[in-house]
Amino acid sequence: MFKTRIAFAIILLLLTGGCKEKTEAETFDVNLFLKDITQKVIIPTLEDFKTQTQLLSAKIEEYTEAPEISKLDAIKTQWVNTAMAYERTYVFHFGPAKSKFLHQSIYNWPTVPETIEDMLESEQFDAEMIVKASPQIKSLAALEYLLFAKDSETVQTEMATNANRLAYLGYAASFLTSQAERLLKIWQDEGGQYAQKFVSNQAKGINNSFNLLFNGLYNAANTAKVTKIGKPGGFEKSPRTNPDRVQAPYSNTSLPLTLASIEVIEQVFLGKEHPNISQYIASLGADETTNQRIQTALGEIKESIAGISVPLKEAVDSHPEKVKKLYEDITALNIWMGVDARSTLSIILTSTDNDGD
Repeated sequence: MFKTRIAFAIILLLLTGGCKEKTEAETFDVNLFLKDITQKVIIPTLEDFKTQTQLLSAKIEEYTEAPEISKLDAIKTQWVNTAMAYERTYVFHFGPAKSKFLHQSIYNWPTVPETIEDMLESEQFDAEMIVKASPQIKSLAALEYLLFAKDSETVQTEMATNANRLAYLGYAASFLTSQAERLLKIWQDEGGQYAQKFVSNQAKGINNSFNLLFNGLYNAANTAKVTKIGKPGGFEKSPRTNPDRVQAPYSNTSLPLTLASIEVIEQVFLGKEHPNISQYIASLGADETTNQRIQTALGEIKESIAGISVPLKEAVDSHPEKVKKLYEDITALNIWMGVDARSTLSIILTSTDNDGD
C-alpha cells in the first residue's frame, strides 16, 4: 500500500510538472512583446535620431552665421552623435521604411568626394542641385567628408573662404533632418500609423510582424559581418584588405558605429526592461544552448571591438588578426541567429541589404 502511494505521488508530481512546463511555455505574449519593443525601444530610438539631426542642423546654422573653429568642432561632435543615433535605428528599417529605401537616403556610404568637389566648383551650385543629387553625396556620409576629411584648421579655412562649401553643410543637414522626420512619421499615430499596424498585424509568414523584426535584427548583424567588417578586412569576395570601404573613414568611428548596431540587437534579444526574444525561445521548450550561444557571441563581439585600439581603417592592415577575430565573432552571431534561433522561432529569412554584393 505504501509503495502504491509513493508511485501515485511520483506520477502526480510528473503530471503536475508537465502541466507547469506547458503553462510557462504559453505565457510568452508575442503581441505584448511587440507592443513593448515598439513603445520602449523603436519609437524612442527614432525620436532620438530626429532630435540629433535637429541639433546638428542648429549647430550648422549657428556656424554659418559666424564661422568659428570652436563651433566647427561642436558640429563634428554632433555629427558623431547623429550618426550613432542613426545606427541604432538601422535594425528597424523594415516594412514601409525598407520599401522607401530610407536607409540609403540617410546613410549611403562610401560617399564620392570627387563628385562633391565638382558640385562645389559649379557656378550653378544651389539648393536645387542638392535636392536632385544622389543621397550618396549628401546626408551623413557627405557631411562626414566635409567635416572630417581634413584637420579642423584646414576645414575652417575652406568653409570661411568658400560660400558654396558652407552652404553645402546647411543643405545636407536639412535633407538629413527631413529624412529623420520621414522615418519617425511612418511609425507615429499622426503619420503612417505603422506602430499600430505593426502590433496588431495578424499576417502569416514573411509579413508577420515578429518575422519582420527578426529579419531586421539579422540584417543588421549580416551588414556588420559582410559590409562593415568583412569587405574592408578582405574576408568577403576579396583577397586583400580594402581600408577605404570602412563605414566612417574620415571620422574614425566605424567601430563605435558597428558596436551601436550590435547593442540594439542585444537589447531586443536580452533586454530586461521589456519581454525579449531569449524569453520567447525559452518559452518554446528549447534548451538554453541557443540563448547561451547568442549571449556569448554578443559578448565576444563587444570584447573584440574594445580590443582594437586604432581606427578600423588602420586596423585592417596593422591588426589583421584582431579584425579577423571580430569578423569571426559576428559570423558566429549570424549562425546562431540565422540557423538555431530561426529554426526554433519558425522564422522565414528574407533578402538582406548585402544580397548580390
